[in-house]
Amino acid sequence: MRTTIDSTDMPTSVLIWHIATEICYLTEENNNDPPKKTRVSRDLSNYIMYLVFTCGVMPTGSSKLVPLLTHKEIREAIGPYAAMATRDEAIRMVLEANNREKPQSADTDDMGGGSSQPATQVAIRSPVVPRACIVANELNTMPRDGRWGLIGDVWLEMFFYIAPRCGGDFHAHHLNTGGEFVTHVLQLMRLLGPFLPPPDA
Repeated sequence: MRTTIDSTDMPTSVLIWHIATEICYLTEENNNDPPKKTRVSRDLSNYIMYLVFTCGVMPTGSSKLVPLLTHKEIREAIGPYAAMATRDEAIRMVLEANNREKPQSADTDDMGGGSSQPATQVAIRSPVVPRACIVANELNTMPRDGRWGLIGDVWLEMFFYIAPRCGGDFHAHHLNTGGEFVTHVLQLMRLLGPFLPPPDA
């Protein structure tokens, strides 16, 4: 699973884990009343997606292109049902289609594993959906508590990584547009430290 995301940039890793998180949730039985750990993990997933792809936090050369390519992947995977499928139905169909195709191992060059190319180039040329399905399938082999514990830890780690790297301009201009939560977390990191990265990190 590590090789599936280690060679990618931050926005692509966020997108891979977001899709994998949704797959894990939607393929669970009795998910109408999910436990708190599951709800918090999904909330963090959605919030970090908002920060990275709507607010443009930590942009890279692939930040705008990768979501468009991923939408294209999903439309191609579900074919004629693309216009009618709900979001949840689309994710289920994508997983089923991907599993039928028996995707390559995450260690292959097509997935970006072991590549010496820059992360941005790997992100653009490597499909996101197959990698997300690989992550989700591996997560689904774990017991439920362990699975959501790991997913939650990943999102928390990403959140704590992003918070001090949003930039002062972001915190100043997004205090009433959804950015206030990450700003509060950043202040707690400053007060309760040492949680902040070195100045050049």
